[in-house]
Parts: sequence; structure tokens; C-alpha cells
Amino acid sequence: MDLLSITTATVSLTFTFAKITKCFLVIRDTHKSASITVTAMIAECNMISTSLSQIPSLVLKNPVALSSRLALQSNLVASFEDSLIACQLTLSVIEGELEYVVGGEQGVGSLGFKARAKFVWKEYTMITLLGQLRGQQAAIGVLVSILQT
Repeated sequence: MDLLSITTATVSLTFTFAKITKCFLVIRDTHKSASITVTAMIAECNMISTSLSQIPSLVLKNPVALSSRLALQSNLVASFEDSLIACQLTLSVIEGELEYVVGGEQGVGSLGFKARAKFVWKEYTMITLLGQLRGQQAAIGVLVSILQT
């Protein structure tokens, strides 16, 4: 994985996080007694998206130095690759769960009782996914810190 691949993957993930966050916002706005899990998912998605958005800026700031650093530290490249793939997999599962919950319903105020009930039913799954997101946030935060030094 080179700098261009890392940058492309982070931009793609940032857009996916935005889409997922929007869906969680719809759930929270239409279900006034939405669980704390929904708010936590929104916060984690925003934090990861913010961390990921720093990577293209760091690449543009000094691409030559960063390329040579990645070339010398193959474990750093592998760590980025593992983290980005894990993020993609987690987002894919979240998207599938949200598709099940909202079932094609779109827009604020359109989330019906059945969708709200499905979300409550999926609460444990969402808590598990929240834990995975938190792990991803920690990993990405460490990797961004390494790139900044």
C-alpha cells in the first residue's frame, strides 16, 4: 500500500462515515428516546472521520519524506493497511445493520415504529459494533500521531 492508496482509502472511508452518521442522525432525530448507543455511534463516526481527514493533509504537506518513511517502516504500512481494512469491514457491517433497521426509509421524520423497534432489537449488535469503532479510532489515532512525528 503506497501513499496514494492510503489517501484514497481514507477519503473513501470519510465519505462512508458521513453517510452512516447521517443515518444515525435520522434515527436519533425521529426516535426522541433513542438510546445512548446512537449518540455514541455518531460521536465515534465523527471522531474517526476527523482523524482520517488528517491523513491526506499530512500526505500533501510532505509527500517525499512520508513516502521514504513508509518505505523504511514496512510495519507502518502493514498497520495502516490492517486498520483501514478493519474500518471498511466494520463500516460494511454497520451499513448492513442500518439497512435492516431502516429498510429503505429515508428522510427525517419518516422512521416508523417498525424501524424503531428493529433498532431496539439490534441494540446488542450496535453496542458490539460501537466497541469495534472505538478500537478503530484508537488505532487510527495512533497511526496519525506516528505520521505527525
